[in-house]
Amino acid sequence: MSGDEAENSFCTATWGNPAAWRLARYVNGGLSDTGFSTLGMLQKLEKPRVPTLVVVADSLAAETGCAPPDYSGLRRLVEEYVRKYLCGAEAEVEVLPGVLKA
Repeated sequence: MSGDEAENSFCTATWGNPAAWRLARYVNGGLSDTGFSTLGMLQKLEKPRVPTLVVVADSLAAETGCAPPDYSGLRRLVEEYVRKYLCGAEAEVEVLPGVLKA
């Protein structure tokens, strides 16, 4: 990817509950990465690095076992929960309202 393309590109990943995923080893040519998703490998392959956004639902708060006092605390809690599963990959995490019922 050329420098101009990288400046105009970003990666978006929508995640469910990463606690349900298995840790895996990803291999591509001479590179390898261990993680719960392919984000780490993608970032190793993309030069220059492409900014990454991980989008998750606020309903993941139920997985933390905590009850924050307000919505901003809930969003912070979910972001911290998700960051544990990035395994070193650099990404912004955006917590959005989970509005659909299963």
